[in-house]
Amino acid sequence: MNTFAFLTNPNTISKFSLFWPVKRAFNVSRIKKIRSTNGKETEGFLIFLPLSPQQILDLSNGLLSEKIISASEIAGRLGAGILGLGGQISLSANNNYKKIKLPMTSGNSLTAWSIFEAVYRTSRIKRVDFKNSCLTVIGASEPLGVLCAKKFSYCLPKIIINSKKREELYAIKENISNLNPIEVIIEEDVNKAIKDADIVINTGNSPDITFDTQNLKSGAIYGDIFSLRNSKPDFNAETTVINAGLIKLPFRGEIISAAMAETMLLALEGKFVNYSSGGDSNLDNLEEIADIAAKHGFEVWVPEAPVL
Repeated sequence: MNTFAFLTNPNTISKFSLFWPVKRAFNVSRIKKIRSTNGKETEGFLIFLPLSPQQILDLSNGLLSEKIISASEIAGRLGAGILGLGGQISLSANNNYKKIKLPMTSGNSLTAWSIFEAVYRTSRIKRVDFKNSCLTVIGASEPLGVLCAKKFSYCLPKIIINSKKREELYAIKENISNLNPIEVIIEEDVNKAIKDADIVINTGNSPDITFDTQNLKSGAIYGDIFSLRNSKPDFNAETTVINAGLIKLPFRGEIISAAMAETMLLALEGKFVNYSSGGDSNLDNLEEIADIAAKHGFEVWVPEAPVL
């Protein structure tokens, strides 16, 4: 049976307290057998790095790289064929780790697909017309943000890309424009970026919301990976808020992160290659992993907008 490992960190105080006082650099637990709708099975190991989201964000690239390398060595000794990254680690790990011998994925491909699917299904329920809507991507310079912007560019006439990394935004704008002839606007001020958008997705790596939610347009759809944020701010009653990036497992019915689901799916397929790693924003991988998820019965979980 193909085996995987998934590295993540506790994202809430209650989960962090499970590791206090910290006695080990990593905590490891077994993930019981996962069965696909087509009969394939996989199992794995959950490797916890007992650091808060902010502590991970504060780590230097070199130190975070060392943590991931150490976790990959543990995963290798456990017999895992691939290492997935989750939580704040996934959002912060933007480098390619050449010293890691084990294939690795950040889960960005399935996460981006799940965000797109969640927003699309919600827009149909709310009767929001994609063809005449404006989308803002917060954190558009991050790998997940780039991938989401590329995917949405096939459906929307206007995208506002937001980040503090202005030079990178120019390259992203050109990249998107080469894919599809749509209007792409660069806006570094996040509050200005969201005020006229019909749809806002937050792909930034900050563990906190960094804008005033009251600046959202009335009736806007807001999608975010809330499980990775410290705070849950108040939104206008008119705002439709989606907790995106969630996948429902077949048979067991458990709800897990898309990053973990992507790792499981690659193990089910025996596809032990670097997939959504580093700064990769490959649309082909996004479409492929969406097909693989459907093949194995993994469903994007949006309880407010169920599959019709």
